Amino acid sequence: MLVCYARELKQSFANYVEETVRIMVPHLKFYFHDGVRTAAAESLPFLIESAKAKGAEYVISMWKYIFPELIAAIENESERDVLSELMSSLETCITNLGREFLSDDQLEGIVKVLDEHLKEHFERAQQRLEKRKDEDYDEGVEEALVDEVSFVVFFISVLSIQRQYSRILVFQQDDDVYILSKVADVLHSCFSVCKDYFLRYFDMIYHRFVNLAANERSWTERHWAICVMDDVVEHGGPACEKYKEFFLPLFHNGLQSTQPEIRQASAYGFGVLAQYGGPNFAIDCAVSVPLLAQMIQAPDSRGDDNVCATENAISAVSKILQFNSSMVS
Repeated sequence: MLVCYARELKQSFANYVEETVRIMVPHLKFYFHDGVRTAAAESLPFLIESAKAKGAEYVISMWKYIFPELIAAIENESERDVLSELMSSLETCITNLGREFLSDDQLEGIVKVLDEHLKEHFERAQQRLEKRKDEDYDEGVEEALVDEVSFVVFFISVLSIQRQYSRILVFQQDDDVYILSKVADVLHSCFSVCKDYFLRYFDMIYHRFVNLAANERSWTERHWAICVMDDVVEHGGPACEKYKEFFLPLFHNGLQSTQPEIRQASAYGFGVLAQYGGPNFAIDCAVSVPLLAQMIQAPDSRGDDNVCATENAISAVSKILQFNSSMVS
């Protein structure tokens, strides 16, 4: 009910924010009930929004109280569904706060906790690989591995009309990849509010996404690596050039992928590269046009599986022609 009050009343709830925050924050580690931790996490972005009625200094003070506890909860949470809600809460808090309320120490703390989850992602993947190599491996072991990680995820997170890059999905994926999607969402919020300033912190975990995009990784892992690099390009602007040796081949190969989600994310990448990357990418944008045209003209381009990728390809060609067409013949 407190979540509902804060959500619906917004700044009219300001007089009750301090008392509610002091109730909610300790419950981020209420380990006797997952739903309590989830509700506590859900409330925080609404409480921050309500607190704005009392001025910037009040919000800064409240965020200083919330932040270390929220980061500690994300670091220590063992239940995947609760961890997902905690990371969603952090993502929305960052968006609601904006750059002016985020200190350098906090940005570094966010990246460090994301790095820990990325590290664990690779460790669990390696453990599954080792089990498959074990001499006792058989169909029963494989079934157990699949049961261990597999579940149906429904999530819709449209970031803008043209940013519909396969976050509008109903598909089966392991919970490691679902948490990976939440890592990408937190990074998206950081890039959205901090723009190219955040690149100095992204550099701390850049190597994780290089590893995530390797050929031996699953297509879903490569997909999220591309989504993150889309944000680097879109919000980093011309400063993204220092990563071009990684993301240009990633986008280029992605346009030719058999997976429509990867083609969709890669097409989006070339669109924002044209719009925000600057004139140094004119040749790269021009080179992408034939592949984008091939996507658009494919016989099944308007099929249910491909329509979003096709629309992103159309958008990308339009952006190239509008913003960066000097090398298009």
